[in-house]
Amino acid sequence: MRFTKVFIATKPDMYDDIRKNIEKFLDDNKVGHTDKKEEHINLVITIGGDGTLLHYQNDFHCPILGINGGDSVGHYLAAGPGDYMEKVKKTILGFEGKDYSIRKLMRLAAEINKEPVNAAAVNEVIVSALYTRKMLHSELTIDNKTSLEMNTAILAYTSQGSTAFAGSAGVRPADFLEGRFGVCAVAPYKGSLKKGPALSAAHVTVIPLNDEAELSIDGQDQYTFKIGEGDIVTIKKAEVPLRLIWL
Repeated sequence: MRFTKVFIATKPDMYDDIRKNIEKFLDDNKVGHTDKKEEHINLVITIGGDGTLLHYQNDFHCPILGINGGDSVGHYLAAGPGDYMEKVKKTILGFEGKDYSIRKLMRLAAEINKEPVNAAAVNEVIVSALYTRKMLHSELTIDNKTSLEMNTAILAYTSQGSTAFAGSAGVRPADFLEGRFGVCAVAPYKGSLKKGPALSAAHVTVIPLNDEAELSIDGQDQYTFKIGEGDIVTIKKAEVPLRLIWL
């Protein structure tokens, strides 16, 4: 496909030199670009780290090319400070399958009391106590098996998310079968997750038993929601994957 309108995202006052170089190339090749969320955008370029990409990935339904600004974690970023112009040129002027590929990564969707959360997780959906000093008490159902859990948080994570927050909770890097995702606990004290992570092919339900708890998508502030005792959180595979430009 040909990319005709590009959204370029950076953190404020950072990586201006990279942005300006890309904008000049796009202007020279008569490719539209913007830093506003407008119609007809069919490519997103993020400059920064994984956090920048995760911040914007729910705003668009087109491929994303991630560029590491130079000092960030970049598992999802295809380019860095030394090769970004070469890879931008291949993406804009080249052909899919020859000059670049599009990787499709599973995302996770969440509902609160059957109301969909307007965001999908690339790494994980987290259900936790409202404060880290508190323990989360919850009822967990995985593929029709229910248990009472006591831990700091419950994470439903994708295969790529097994190296993110879930990795710090002790999950090994995973390569799941199509359609499956993992569930683990942070600091498990009691329950089925104390034995280790579980896999699901359908959906997972978490019902907090605390007065105050929260749900967070990829740790993003704009997709973090307060929940409470008896609220029903349902997590399943999202219908639309994340599409990453890869070179």
